Amino acid sequence: AALDSTPIPTTTPLPSILEVAGTMAYTVRENGQTDIWALPVGSRQPIRLTNDPADERDPAFSPDGRRIAYAGRRDGNWELYIYDLTDGTTQRMTYDPAFQGNPSWSSDGAWLAYEQYQDDAHLDIFVLRVDGAQAPIRLPSNSTSPDYAPAWSPDGRRIAFVSLRDGNQDIYLFSFDDQSVVNVTRTPLRDEDHPAWSPDGRFLAYSALDAGQEKIFVIDVDNPDAGAQVINRGRAPTWSPDGSAVVGAVDTIDGTQMIVNPFAGASVGTGIIPAPRGATAPTWTRTTLPTSLVNSGGLPPAIREPLYVEDEERRPIDPPFRLSAIANVTVDTAVLSDRVNDSFSALRVAVNDQAGWDVLGRLDDAFWRIERPPQPGEERRNWLLTGRAFSMQRGSIAGFPPPLEVVREDIGIDTLWRAFVRVSDDAQTGQLGEPLRQFPWDFAARTGGDVQAYDAGGRLRGIVPAGYYIDLTQIAADYGWDRVPAGSDWRANSNTIYYWSFRKTSGLGWYEAMREIYTEAQLGGFAPTPIPGDAPRPTAPPLEIVPSV
Repeated sequence: AALDSTPIPTTTPLPSILEVAGTMAYTVRENGQTDIWALPVGSRQPIRLTNDPADERDPAFSPDGRRIAYAGRRDGNWELYIYDLTDGTTQRMTYDPAFQGNPSWSSDGAWLAYEQYQDDAHLDIFVLRVDGAQAPIRLPSNSTSPDYAPAWSPDGRRIAFVSLRDGNQDIYLFSFDDQSVVNVTRTPLRDEDHPAWSPDGRFLAYSALDAGQEKIFVIDVDNPDAGAQVINRGRAPTWSPDGSAVVGAVDTIDGTQMIVNPFAGASVGTGIIPAPRGATAPTWTRTTLPTSLVNSGGLPPAIREPLYVEDEERRPIDPPFRLSAIANVTVDTAVLSDRVNDSFSALRVAVNDQAGWDVLGRLDDAFWRIERPPQPGEERRNWLLTGRAFSMQRGSIAGFPPPLEVVREDIGIDTLWRAFVRVSDDAQTGQLGEPLRQFPWDFAARTGGDVQAYDAGGRLRGIVPAGYYIDLTQIAADYGWDRVPAGSDWRANSNTIYYWSFRKTSGLGWYEAMREIYTEAQLGGFAPTPIPGDAPRPTAPPLEIVPSV
C-alpha cells in the first residue's frame, strides 16, 4: 500500500517575541460601559473578568500574577478592588466617598499605590497595605496640581507618576529613600502619560500625543538627559514579563490590536495580539490563567440590550427620510433626521443620568434650514443642514465655575476639543463623574492683551478646576456622535472653533446625508455634478416633520 503523505497537523508556533506567553489583561469599553478582560497570550479567545453594570477599569496584575487590582464604581463611587483569579473572589480595598483609581502593586505584593481625589482640590498619590493593617498614606506633595497614574518600581524604592506641577504634563519619580521628586521627561511641548517600569527597573515606557499621533516612548531613568526613544505608535504601554518587548494599544479600521514591539534588539519582528475594539491599558504577567477560568469562557456582558434603537422609516419616495421632532428641547428648530433622533434622545438621557442635570435639554442649534446663510468663515456644507448634528450652548464655558470645560487635542492635522461637563452641585461628592487630569483651554485669554495668546487662539488655563466631571465626548461617541474638527482659521475666527458641535455621519458623505431629506432639485447648486445653464439656488420647501411620541 502507498504511504499516506497527508501532513500531520501541528500547533502554529508563537512568534518569538510572544514566547514568554502568560496572560494579558486590559480594559474594554462597549455599550457605554467598561469591563476588564484577559487573554492567554497565543490565544484568540479573550475572557471577560468583570461584568458589573458600573464601570471597572485600570487592571494591574499582582507580582505573582494571581490577583488583579482595579478601580470600579460597583458600590456607587470609584473604589479599589482586588480580584483573585484562582477562586473568583473580589475584595474591596478602599472605603472613601472620594475618587480612587489606577492601582499599582509593590514588588512584594504587600502594598498598592493609587491616585485619590484629595481635599476637594486635586489628585494625589496614596499607598495602602493590602492586608488593611494601617490606614492609607499620602505621599508628600507640595503641588496644587494633580499627581496621578502611579507606577511602583521593581526595586520598591521609587514611584513614577504623572503631574502637571511644572505647567505641563510630565512624568516624575518619587524616591522613598530621600523623599525627593524629580521630573524625568521635561518636555513642555508634549504631554506624557501612563508610565510603566521595565522589569529590571532601568527604563520607563510611556505614551504621549506627538505630532498628531499617539506614540510610545522609552526613557532611561538613570540617564534622562539622553532623551527618549520612540518605540512605535500606541497608547498606555506595558512591558513583556521578560522585558524584551513593549506593548501598546493601537486602533485600526478592523478593531484594536495590542502591538508587541521588540526593545533593545531583543527580538526581530513585531507581534500582534487582537483585542476587542476600544481595548486599552494592557498589563502582562507570565502567569497563565487557571484552566477552570479559561474553560468557563468568562462572564456574560452585564448590559445585553443596545443603548438605543433607531426607529427610522425609509419611504419609497424621494427623499426617503423625514425629520423628527426632539421632545422638550429648547432650540429654534427642535428636529433631527429620523435616522438619528432616537440616538440623540438616548444620549440626552444618559448624559442627564451621569451629570445629574439636563445638559442637552437646551441647545444653540439642531437642524438648520437650507436657506440659512453661513456665518463668516463657516463651511457652507455644514452638518447642521443634514439634520445629523447639534450644537451645545457656546456660553457654557463661562461662569464660576463654568458648566463646561474644554481640553484641546491635536490629532493628525486636526484640532479637536474634548468636552467635560461639570456634574451637578448635589453630586460633587464622588457618586457622579471623576476629577479632571488636564489643563482646559482658555479661549478668553485671546482678549486679555496677551499677543501670544491672541495669535494662538487662547492658551492653557494653567490650573485644573476642582470638582467632578463627565467626559461628554466619550459618552457621545458611545451613541455614535463624533466631535467636529475646528476650522483651519479657528484661532482668529470664533465661529469655527466648534467645541460645541457634534455630528453623526454614519459613514455618509455630506451630500449623501443631504439627499436623505432633500431631492436633488431642492439641493440646487449643492449638487456635485454641474447642471447645464445657471445652477438653481437651493430651495427649501416645507419639510415633513414627524412629531415626537
